[in-house]
Amino acid sequence: DRKAKKLNEPFVWRLRRSVLATDLLAALERDMSCSSFMWRPISVQMLRDDGTVEDGIDESGVTIDALAHFFRSLRALAATRHLFDLPSERATAMLPAPGAALERRAGERWVEGEDEEQASKRQRVSSTAEASTTSGGKQNASGALARDVGELGSERLLELVGRLLALALVLGDGYFVDDRLPDFALELLTSDNVASLHAPVGALAALEQCGLCGPFTRSYWENPVAFVAEQLCHEEEELWLYDLFDRHVCGCPLEGVDAAREAELPCACRTEALTDESKGELLVKVAHFELYESRKNQLRALKRGFQGADQRRDAPSAGCYDFSPLLGNVFTPAEVALRLRGREVTDGVTAWGELALARQDQPSETGDIRAVGVEAFGSTSEWLQRYVLGLDESGVKNLLRFVTGVGTVRATSAQSSPITVQVYDDPSASLPTASTCTRTLLLPAYKSEELFKEKLTTALETFRAEEGAAGGAQMAYQ
Repeated sequence: DRKAKKLNEPFVWRLRRSVLATDLLAALERDMSCSSFMWRPISVQMLRDDGTVEDGIDESGVTIDALAHFFRSLRALAATRHLFDLPSERATAMLPAPGAALERRAGERWVEGEDEEQASKRQRVSSTAEASTTSGGKQNASGALARDVGELGSERLLELVGRLLALALVLGDGYFVDDRLPDFALELLTSDNVASLHAPVGALAALEQCGLCGPFTRSYWENPVAFVAEQLCHEEEELWLYDLFDRHVCGCPLEGVDAAREAELPCACRTEALTDESKGELLVKVAHFELYESRKNQLRALKRGFQGADQRRDAPSAGCYDFSPLLGNVFTPAEVALRLRGREVTDGVTAWGELALARQDQPSETGDIRAVGVEAFGSTSEWLQRYVLGLDESGVKNLLRFVTGVGTVRATSAQSSPITVQVYDDPSASLPTASTCTRTLLLPAYKSEELFKEKLTTALETFRAEEGAAGGAQMAYQ
Protein backbone atom coordinates (compact mmCIF):
# COMPACT_ATOMS: atom_id res chain seq x y z
CA ASP A 1 0.00 0.00 0.00
CA ARG A 2 2.81 2.38 0.87
CA LYS A 3 4.51 1.64 -2.44
CA ALA A 4 1.28 2.22 -4.37
CA LYS A 5 0.72 5.48 -2.51
CA LYS A 6 4.25 6.58 -3.38
CA LEU A 7 3.65 5.94 -7.07
CA ASN A 8 0.51 8.10 -6.92
CA GLU A 9 2.30 11.04 -5.34
CA PRO A 10 3.07 13.66 -8.00
CA PHE A 11 6.55 14.79 -8.84
CA VAL A 12 6.71 18.53 -8.21
CA TRP A 13 8.91 20.18 -10.83
CA ARG A 14 9.86 23.80 -10.17
CA LEU A 15 11.14 25.08 -13.51
CA ARG A 16 12.71 28.43 -14.20
CA ARG A 17 11.20 29.86 -17.37
CA SER A 18 14.47 31.51 -18.42
CA VAL A 19 16.30 28.13 -18.44
CA LEU A 20 13.30 25.88 -18.94
CA ALA A 21 15.03 23.27 -21.12
CA THR A 22 17.94 22.60 -18.78
CA ASP A 23 15.72 22.52 -15.68
CA LEU A 24 13.32 20.10 -17.36
CA LEU A 25 16.14 17.84 -18.55
CA ALA A 26 17.59 17.79 -15.04
CA ALA A 27 14.17 16.89 -13.61
CA LEU A 28 13.85 14.02 -16.09
CA GLU A 29 17.32 12.78 -15.19
CA ARG A 30 16.53 12.89 -11.49
CA ASP A 31 12.96 11.59 -11.39
CA MET A 32 12.45 9.49 -14.52
CA SER A 33 15.60 7.46 -14.80
CA CYS A 34 13.38 4.72 -13.35
CA SER A 35 11.05 3.64 -16.14
CA SER A 36 8.09 2.87 -13.91
CA PHE A 37 7.95 6.51 -12.80
CA MET A 38 6.84 7.53 -16.30
CA TRP A 39 3.24 6.99 -15.16
CA ARG A 40 3.58 8.92 -11.92
CA PRO A 41 1.63 12.24 -11.78
CA ILE A 42 3.48 15.50 -12.42
CA SER A 43 2.82 18.95 -10.99
CA VAL A 44 4.74 21.85 -12.54
CA GLN A 45 5.45 25.24 -11.02
CA MET A 46 6.96 27.90 -13.27
CA LEU A 47 9.44 30.23 -11.61
CA ARG A 48 10.39 33.79 -12.48
CA ASP A 49 14.04 34.82 -12.62
CA ASP A 50 13.87 36.01 -9.02
CA GLY A 51 12.74 32.55 -7.87
CA THR A 52 9.12 33.47 -7.15
CA VAL A 53 6.39 31.17 -8.41
CA GLU A 54 4.21 32.34 -11.30
CA ASP A 55 0.46 32.49 -10.75
CA GLY A 56 -1.48 29.40 -11.78
CA ILE A 57 -2.33 26.04 -10.29
CA ASP A 58 -1.27 23.12 -12.44
CA GLU A 59 -4.44 21.32 -13.46
CA SER A 60 -2.55 20.16 -16.58
CA GLY A 61 -2.25 23.66 -18.10
CA VAL A 62 1.13 24.53 -16.56
CA THR A 63 2.58 21.17 -17.61
CA ILE A 64 1.23 21.75 -21.12
CA ASP A 65 2.86 25.18 -21.13
CA ALA A 66 6.23 23.74 -20.05
CA LEU A 67 6.20 21.03 -22.73
CA ALA A 68 5.11 23.49 -25.41
CA HIS A 69 8.04 25.79 -24.66
CA PHE A 70 10.66 23.07 -24.10
CA PHE A 71 12.09 22.67 -27.60
CA ARG A 72 12.20 26.39 -28.25
CA SER A 73 14.14 26.83 -25.01
CA LEU A 74 16.38 23.89 -25.97
CA ARG A 75 17.27 25.57 -29.26
CA ALA A 76 17.97 28.91 -27.55
CA LEU A 77 20.09 28.02 -24.50
CA ALA A 78 23.86 27.85 -24.83
CA ALA A 79 24.00 24.59 -22.86
CA THR A 80 21.71 22.70 -25.27
CA ARG A 81 21.43 24.49 -28.61
CA HIS A 82 24.32 22.46 -30.04
CA LEU A 83 22.19 19.30 -29.93
CA PHE A 84 20.14 20.02 -33.06
CA ASP A 85 20.85 21.44 -36.51
CA LEU A 86 18.88 23.52 -38.97
CA PRO A 87 20.92 22.29 -41.95
CA SER A 88 19.91 25.25 -44.14
CA GLU A 89 17.56 28.20 -44.35
CA ARG A 90 15.21 26.07 -46.46
CA ALA A 91 14.80 23.46 -43.72
CA THR A 92 11.42 22.99 -42.06
CA ALA A 93 12.73 20.22 -39.77
CA MET A 94 15.61 19.95 -37.31
CA LEU A 95 18.09 17.08 -37.04
CA PRO A 96 20.34 15.92 -34.23
CA ALA A 97 23.73 17.42 -35.06
CA PRO A 98 26.33 15.01 -36.51
CA GLY A 99 28.60 13.49 -33.89
CA ALA A 100 31.83 15.35 -34.68
CA ALA A 101 30.14 18.74 -34.92
CA LEU A 102 28.08 18.06 -31.82
CA GLU A 103 31.05 17.19 -29.63
CA ARG A 104 33.08 20.11 -30.99
CA ARG A 105 30.30 22.60 -30.20
CA ALA A 106 29.65 21.17 -26.77
CA GLY A 107 33.35 21.45 -25.93
CA GLU A 108 33.25 18.11 -24.15
CA ARG A 109 36.56 16.61 -22.97
CA TRP A 110 37.43 13.29 -24.56
CA VAL A 111 40.09 11.01 -23.12
CA GLU A 112 43.04 10.68 -25.48
CA GLY A 113 42.81 7.52 -27.54
CA GLU A 114 39.06 7.02 -27.02
CA ASP A 115 36.82 6.44 -29.98
CA GLU A 116 33.30 7.90 -30.07
CA GLU A 117 31.62 4.78 -28.67
CA GLN A 118 34.06 4.55 -25.75
CA ALA A 119 33.66 8.24 -24.94
CA SER A 120 29.89 7.95 -25.03
CA LYS A 121 29.99 4.92 -22.70
CA ARG A 122 32.29 6.74 -20.26
CA GLN A 123 29.98 9.79 -20.21
CA ARG A 124 26.91 7.64 -19.51
CA VAL A 125 28.63 5.65 -16.76
CA SER A 126 29.89 8.86 -15.15
CA SER A 127 26.44 10.42 -15.35
CA THR A 128 24.76 7.37 -13.81
CA ALA A 129 27.28 7.20 -10.97
CA GLU A 130 26.93 10.87 -10.18
CA ALA A 131 23.14 10.67 -10.27
CA SER A 132 23.18 7.77 -7.81
CA THR A 133 25.38 9.66 -5.35
CA THR A 134 23.53 12.98 -5.55
CA SER A 135 19.92 11.74 -5.72
CA GLY A 136 17.96 13.24 -2.87
CA GLY A 137 20.90 15.50 -2.03
CA LYS A 138 21.59 19.11 -2.76
CA GLN A 139 19.09 20.63 -5.17
CA ASN A 140 18.77 24.03 -6.78
CA ALA A 141 15.75 26.35 -6.77
CA SER A 142 14.06 24.36 -9.53
CA GLY A 143 14.25 21.08 -7.63
CA ALA A 144 16.74 19.76 -10.18
CA LEU A 145 20.10 18.22 -9.41
CA ALA A 146 22.59 20.92 -8.49
CA ARG A 147 24.91 20.35 -11.42
CA ASP A 148 25.17 21.56 -14.98
CA VAL A 149 23.22 19.25 -17.31
CA GLY A 150 26.01 19.85 -19.82
CA GLU A 151 28.10 17.47 -17.72
CA LEU A 152 25.82 14.63 -18.74
CA GLY A 153 27.29 14.47 -22.22
CA SER A 154 25.50 15.11 -25.50
CA GLU A 155 24.24 11.57 -26.06
CA ARG A 156 22.74 11.41 -22.57
CA LEU A 157 21.03 14.75 -23.18
CA LEU A 158 19.56 13.37 -26.39
CA GLU A 159 18.35 10.30 -24.48
CA LEU A 160 16.55 12.65 -22.09
CA VAL A 161 15.00 14.51 -25.02
CA GLY A 162 13.73 11.15 -26.25
CA ARG A 163 12.41 10.50 -22.74
CA LEU A 164 10.47 13.77 -22.88
CA LEU A 165 8.85 12.75 -26.19
CA ALA A 166 7.77 9.48 -24.58
CA LEU A 167 6.44 11.38 -21.57
CA ALA A 168 4.30 13.57 -23.81
CA LEU A 169 2.71 10.42 -25.25
CA VAL A 170 2.19 8.93 -21.79
CA LEU A 171 0.52 12.11 -20.54
CA GLY A 172 -1.99 11.88 -23.39
CA ASP A 173 -3.66 13.97 -26.04
CA GLY A 174 -3.18 17.70 -25.53
CA TYR A 175 0.39 17.61 -24.17
CA PHE A 176 2.15 18.92 -27.25
CA VAL A 177 5.79 19.54 -28.12
CA ASP A 178 7.32 21.69 -30.85
CA ASP A 179 9.96 19.11 -31.73
CA ARG A 180 10.29 19.75 -35.50
CA LEU A 181 11.87 16.35 -36.03
CA PRO A 182 11.72 15.14 -39.64
CA ASP A 183 9.30 12.39 -40.56
CA PHE A 184 12.00 9.74 -40.97
CA ALA A 185 13.20 10.40 -37.39
CA LEU A 186 9.74 9.63 -36.00
CA GLU A 187 9.71 6.56 -38.22
CA LEU A 188 12.96 5.43 -36.60
CA LEU A 189 11.63 6.08 -33.08
CA THR A 190 8.47 4.10 -33.64
CA SER A 191 9.31 1.36 -36.11
CA ASP A 192 13.03 0.60 -35.66
CA ASN A 193 13.81 1.39 -39.28
CA VAL A 194 14.04 4.20 -41.84
CA ALA A 195 12.36 2.38 -44.70
CA SER A 196 11.12 5.66 -46.21
CA LEU A 197 14.74 6.61 -47.00
CA HIS A 198 15.18 3.46 -49.09
CA ALA A 199 12.90 4.68 -51.89
CA PRO A 200 13.81 7.67 -54.10
CA VAL A 201 10.51 9.46 -53.44
CA GLY A 202 10.89 9.17 -49.67
CA ALA A 203 14.58 10.07 -49.80
CA LEU A 204 13.87 13.21 -51.81
CA ALA A 205 11.03 14.26 -49.50
CA ALA A 206 13.25 13.81 -46.42
CA LEU A 207 16.12 15.77 -47.96
CA GLU A 208 13.73 18.58 -48.86
CA GLN A 209 12.23 18.62 -45.36
CA CYS A 210 15.72 18.97 -43.89
CA GLY A 211 16.76 21.63 -46.42
CA LEU A 212 19.52 19.50 -47.93
CA CYS A 213 18.40 19.55 -51.56
CA GLY A 214 19.82 21.91 -54.12
CA PRO A 215 17.62 24.58 -55.68
CA PHE A 216 16.84 22.36 -58.69
CA THR A 217 17.18 18.85 -57.25
CA ARG A 218 13.47 18.01 -57.56
CA SER A 219 13.28 19.39 -61.10
CA TYR A 220 16.36 17.41 -62.17
CA TRP A 221 14.94 14.26 -60.55
CA GLU A 222 11.58 14.61 -62.27
CA ASN A 223 12.97 15.35 -65.73
CA PRO A 224 15.21 13.33 -68.07
CA VAL A 225 18.98 13.78 -67.87
CA ALA A 226 18.84 15.37 -71.31
CA PHE A 227 16.83 18.22 -69.75
CA VAL A 228 19.43 18.59 -66.97
CA ALA A 229 22.27 18.70 -69.50
CA GLU A 230 20.46 21.38 -71.48
CA GLN A 231 19.87 23.48 -68.36
CA LEU A 232 23.53 23.24 -67.31
CA CYS A 233 24.92 23.56 -70.85
CA HIS A 234 26.75 20.25 -70.42
CA GLU A 235 26.95 17.05 -72.39
CA GLU A 236 24.97 14.21 -70.80
CA GLU A 237 28.13 12.20 -70.19
CA GLU A 238 29.57 15.16 -68.25
CA LEU A 239 26.86 15.10 -65.56
CA TRP A 240 27.79 13.91 -62.07
CA LEU A 241 26.22 13.48 -58.66
CA TYR A 242 27.44 16.99 -57.77
CA ASP A 243 25.14 18.49 -60.42
CA LEU A 244 22.04 16.94 -58.84
CA PHE A 245 22.61 18.84 -55.57
CA ASP A 246 24.91 21.69 -56.64
CA ARG A 247 27.24 20.88 -53.72
CA HIS A 248 29.39 18.11 -52.25
CA VAL A 249 27.24 15.46 -50.60
CA CYS A 250 29.64 12.55 -50.01
CA GLY A 251 31.16 13.87 -46.80
CA CYS A 252 34.47 14.76 -48.41
CA PRO A 253 36.38 17.91 -47.32
CA LEU A 254 36.30 19.54 -50.75
CA GLU A 255 33.44 22.01 -50.30
CA GLY A 256 34.88 25.46 -50.99
CA VAL A 257 38.14 24.16 -52.50
CA ASP A 258 39.11 25.88 -55.76
CA ALA A 259 38.42 24.00 -58.98
CA ALA A 260 42.06 23.26 -59.78
CA ARG A 261 42.70 21.72 -56.38
CA GLU A 262 39.43 19.81 -56.54
CA ALA A 263 40.46 18.19 -59.80
CA GLU A 264 43.52 16.81 -58.04
CA LEU A 265 41.38 15.32 -55.25
CA PRO A 266 38.43 13.70 -56.98
CA CYS A 267 35.55 12.51 -54.82
CA ALA A 268 32.34 10.55 -55.37
CA CYS A 269 30.49 13.75 -56.24
CA ARG A 270 32.63 14.08 -59.37
CA THR A 271 32.97 10.39 -60.23
CA GLU A 272 29.39 9.08 -59.78
CA ALA A 273 27.75 9.57 -63.19
CA LEU A 274 24.27 11.08 -63.26
CA THR A 275 22.03 9.09 -65.59
CA ASP A 276 18.32 8.40 -65.86
CA GLU A 277 19.02 4.96 -64.38
CA SER A 278 21.23 6.14 -61.49
CA LYS A 279 19.31 9.20 -60.27
CA GLY A 280 17.09 7.29 -57.88
CA GLU A 281 19.94 5.24 -56.46
CA LEU A 282 22.02 8.37 -55.91
CA LEU A 283 19.17 10.11 -54.06
CA VAL A 284 18.84 7.14 -51.72
CA LYS A 285 22.61 7.02 -51.08
CA VAL A 286 22.80 10.74 -50.27
CA ALA A 287 19.75 10.64 -48.00
CA HIS A 288 21.04 7.62 -46.10
CA PHE A 289 24.46 9.22 -45.59
CA GLU A 290 23.47 12.79 -44.76
CA LEU A 291 20.33 12.06 -42.75
CA TYR A 292 21.17 8.80 -41.01
CA GLU A 293 24.71 7.48 -41.31
CA SER A 294 26.47 10.76 -40.37
CA ARG A 295 24.34 11.15 -37.24
CA LYS A 296 23.26 7.61 -36.39
CA ASN A 297 24.74 7.65 -32.87
CA GLN A 298 22.72 10.76 -32.03
CA LEU A 299 19.53 9.35 -33.55
CA ARG A 300 20.04 6.10 -31.66
CA ALA A 301 20.51 8.05 -28.41
CA LEU A 302 17.21 9.82 -29.03
CA LYS A 303 15.63 6.43 -29.70
CA ARG A 304 17.09 4.82 -26.55
CA GLY A 305 15.56 7.49 -24.37
CA PHE A 306 12.22 7.31 -26.18
CA GLN A 307 11.94 3.54 -25.88
CA GLY A 308 13.44 3.17 -22.41
CA ALA A 309 16.36 1.23 -23.82
CA ASP A 310 18.82 3.44 -21.93
CA GLN A 311 18.02 1.52 -18.73
CA ARG A 312 20.53 -0.97 -17.35
CA ARG A 313 19.29 -4.41 -18.31
CA ASP A 314 19.67 -5.61 -14.72
CA ALA A 315 17.65 -2.70 -13.28
CA PRO A 316 14.27 -3.68 -11.72
CA SER A 317 12.50 -1.19 -13.99
CA ALA A 318 14.25 -2.26 -17.21
CA GLY A 319 11.76 -2.69 -20.02
CA CYS A 320 8.89 -1.21 -18.02
CA TYR A 321 8.15 1.09 -20.87
CA ASP A 322 9.58 -0.08 -24.14
CA PHE A 323 7.32 1.67 -26.61
CA SER A 324 8.57 -0.10 -29.73
CA PRO A 325 6.12 -3.06 -29.66
CA LEU A 326 3.18 -0.82 -28.78
CA LEU A 327 3.90 1.90 -31.28
CA GLY A 328 4.87 -0.49 -34.04
CA ASN A 329 1.56 -2.31 -33.75
CA VAL A 330 -0.81 0.49 -32.73
CA PHE A 331 0.47 3.86 -33.98
CA THR A 332 1.98 4.79 -37.30
CA PRO A 333 4.66 7.52 -37.33
CA ALA A 334 2.02 9.94 -38.65
CA GLU A 335 -0.27 9.12 -35.73
CA VAL A 336 2.58 9.61 -33.26
CA ALA A 337 3.29 13.00 -34.87
CA LEU A 338 -0.38 13.91 -34.43
CA ARG A 339 -0.30 12.91 -30.75
CA LEU A 340 2.93 14.80 -30.12
CA ARG A 341 2.12 17.98 -32.03
CA GLY A 342 -1.64 18.17 -32.18
CA ARG A 343 -3.91 18.87 -35.09
CA GLU A 344 -3.22 21.94 -37.22
CA VAL A 345 -6.03 24.48 -37.48
CA THR A 346 -5.62 26.95 -40.31
CA ASP A 347 -9.11 28.39 -40.88
CA GLY A 348 -11.82 30.10 -38.89
CA VAL A 349 -14.48 27.48 -39.61
CA THR A 350 -12.44 24.71 -37.96
CA ALA A 351 -11.43 27.01 -35.11
CA TRP A 352 -15.07 27.87 -34.40
CA GLY A 353 -15.87 24.17 -34.19
CA GLU A 354 -13.30 23.83 -31.38
CA LEU A 355 -15.10 26.37 -29.16
CA ALA A 356 -17.87 25.74 -26.65
CA LEU A 357 -19.65 28.85 -25.36
CA ALA A 358 -20.92 28.98 -21.80
CA ARG A 359 -23.06 31.65 -20.14
CA GLN A 360 -22.14 32.82 -16.65
CA ASP A 361 -25.56 32.37 -15.02
CA GLN A 362 -24.39 32.86 -11.43
CA PRO A 363 -21.91 35.37 -10.00
CA SER A 364 -18.54 33.96 -8.96
CA GLU A 365 -17.80 33.41 -5.29
CA THR A 366 -15.44 36.37 -5.27
CA GLY A 367 -17.95 38.58 -7.04
CA ASP A 368 -15.52 39.73 -9.72
CA ILE A 369 -17.38 37.79 -12.44
CA ARG A 370 -21.05 38.66 -12.74
CA ALA A 371 -23.90 36.73 -14.33
CA VAL A 372 -24.86 37.73 -17.85
CA GLY A 373 -28.33 37.78 -19.38
CA VAL A 374 -29.53 35.49 -22.15
CA GLU A 375 -29.88 38.28 -24.71
CA ALA A 376 -26.37 39.67 -24.12
CA PHE A 377 -24.97 36.15 -24.27
CA GLY A 378 -26.68 35.53 -27.62
CA SER A 379 -25.34 38.76 -29.13
CA THR A 380 -21.81 38.04 -27.92
CA SER A 381 -21.99 34.54 -29.38
CA GLU A 382 -22.98 35.91 -32.80
CA TRP A 383 -20.24 38.54 -32.74
CA LEU A 384 -17.60 36.00 -31.73
CA GLN A 385 -18.65 33.61 -34.49
CA ARG A 386 -18.32 36.32 -37.15
CA TYR A 387 -14.97 37.37 -35.68
CA VAL A 388 -13.48 33.85 -35.64
CA LEU A 389 -14.78 32.96 -39.10
CA GLY A 390 -13.00 36.06 -40.45
CA LEU A 391 -9.56 35.16 -39.06
CA ASP A 392 -6.72 34.12 -41.34
CA GLU A 393 -4.31 31.29 -40.47
CA SER A 394 -2.03 33.54 -38.43
CA GLY A 395 -4.99 34.97 -36.52
CA VAL A 396 -6.39 31.51 -35.78
CA LYS A 397 -3.09 30.28 -34.34
CA ASN A 398 -2.71 33.45 -32.27
CA LEU A 399 -6.21 33.00 -30.82
CA LEU A 400 -5.45 29.37 -29.93
CA ARG A 401 -2.16 30.30 -28.27
CA PHE A 402 -3.89 33.09 -26.33
CA VAL A 403 -6.45 30.69 -24.87
CA THR A 404 -4.57 27.38 -24.62
CA GLY A 405 -0.87 28.22 -24.80
CA VAL A 406 -0.34 26.24 -28.03
CA GLY A 407 -1.25 26.85 -31.67
CA THR A 408 -2.65 23.39 -32.36
CA VAL A 409 -5.64 21.48 -31.03
CA ARG A 410 -6.10 17.99 -29.67
CA ALA A 411 -6.15 15.01 -31.97
CA THR A 412 -9.46 13.86 -30.52
CA SER A 413 -12.81 15.37 -31.37
CA ALA A 414 -13.53 18.90 -30.18
CA GLN A 415 -16.79 17.62 -28.71
CA SER A 416 -14.89 15.61 -26.10
CA SER A 417 -12.36 18.34 -25.23
CA PRO A 418 -13.64 21.76 -26.33
CA ILE A 419 -12.04 25.13 -25.66
CA THR A 420 -14.43 26.98 -23.35
CA VAL A 421 -15.55 30.56 -23.91
CA GLN A 422 -17.05 31.85 -20.66
CA VAL A 423 -19.22 34.92 -21.35
CA TYR A 424 -19.89 37.13 -18.31
CA ASP A 425 -21.10 40.62 -17.43
CA ASP A 426 -18.46 43.30 -16.83
CA PRO A 427 -19.72 46.92 -16.52
CA SER A 428 -16.13 48.22 -16.78
CA ALA A 429 -15.71 46.58 -20.23
CA SER A 430 -12.31 45.07 -19.43
CA LEU A 431 -10.19 43.31 -22.04
CA PRO A 432 -10.80 39.58 -22.55
CA THR A 433 -8.47 37.31 -20.60
CA ALA A 434 -7.66 33.61 -20.72
CA SER A 435 -6.82 30.75 -18.39
CA THR A 436 -4.50 28.43 -20.27
CA CYS A 437 -4.62 26.00 -17.34
CA THR A 438 -8.32 25.36 -17.99
CA ARG A 439 -8.33 26.23 -21.74
CA THR A 440 -10.89 28.98 -21.11
CA LEU A 441 -11.42 32.37 -22.75
CA LEU A 442 -13.04 34.79 -20.28
CA LEU A 443 -15.05 37.13 -22.49
CA PRO A 444 -17.04 40.11 -21.20
CA ALA A 445 -20.40 40.83 -22.85
CA TYR A 446 -19.88 44.25 -24.46
CA LYS A 447 -22.56 46.79 -25.40
CA SER A 448 -21.86 46.78 -29.14
CA GLU A 449 -20.14 44.64 -31.77
CA GLU A 450 -17.76 47.49 -32.54
CA LEU A 451 -16.56 47.62 -28.94
CA PHE A 452 -16.37 43.80 -28.87
CA LYS A 453 -14.06 43.72 -31.92
CA GLU A 454 -11.91 46.53 -30.55
CA LYS A 455 -11.41 44.88 -27.16
CA LEU A 456 -10.78 41.35 -28.44
CA THR A 457 -8.41 42.57 -31.15
CA THR A 458 -6.47 44.66 -28.64
CA ALA A 459 -6.11 41.69 -26.29
CA LEU A 460 -4.94 39.35 -29.06
CA GLU A 461 -2.51 41.81 -30.67
CA THR A 462 -1.03 42.74 -27.29
CA PHE A 463 -0.52 39.06 -26.60
CA ARG A 464 1.08 38.53 -30.02
CA ALA A 465 3.55 41.37 -29.40
CA GLU A 466 4.42 40.20 -25.89
CA GLU A 467 4.80 36.59 -26.96
CA GLY A 468 7.09 37.59 -29.81
CA ALA A 469 9.26 39.65 -27.47
CA ALA A 470 9.45 36.84 -24.90
CA GLY A 471 10.04 34.10 -27.46
CA GLY A 472 7.02 31.97 -26.64
CA ALA A 473 6.40 28.62 -28.29
CA GLN A 474 5.02 29.11 -31.78
CA MET A 475 3.99 25.48 -32.31
CA ALA A 476 3.76 26.08 -36.05
CA TYR A 477 5.25 22.76 -37.18
CA GLN A 478 5.45 22.59 -40.96
